[in-house]
Amino acid sequence: MRTATIIATLFCLSASSAGATEQSSKELASLGLTTWSAFECTSWASVMKDEKQTERLFELGLSSGRQFIESVRAGKVTREDISAEVPIGLVMLLQGPSTDFILGRIFESVQEYALKEVVKSKDGVNEKPVQAVIASNMFRAANCSLLRGR
Repeated sequence: MRTATIIATLFCLSASSAGATEQSSKELASLGLTTWSAFECTSWASVMKDEKQTERLFELGLSSGRQFIESVRAGKVTREDISAEVPIGLVMLLQGPSTDFILGRIFESVQEYALKEVVKSKDGVNEKPVQAVIASNMFRAANCSLLRGR
């Protein structure tokens, strides 16, 4: 009797985990937003000199970005979900010879956007300590430490 219960439990777990791997178009599209957010947070963490967060968030951006781009290329993401979930700045960068090339373009663009207010002020270029404070404030306001992979 106990063996039958264990087998039934294992069957249920494997069936539910198999269904869990199938992601909807909307879930796949949301990986575009995760990519953008992770790369933004990476940029701020780098200015803050937080190597642990920089590495963690960069890896999250890379893995989410790869999955997103491959899903788009495979036709698993609808245009409607892309329009609803993905930042337009990222959508405009989805061309290139390879996934990693596209990710490089995305990272560069996001970093430029994320650091615009950190580096420059009305009076010119902010001093490094001021940049770190601004980046830290932006990091906290964006809840970067809460970003996790799926």
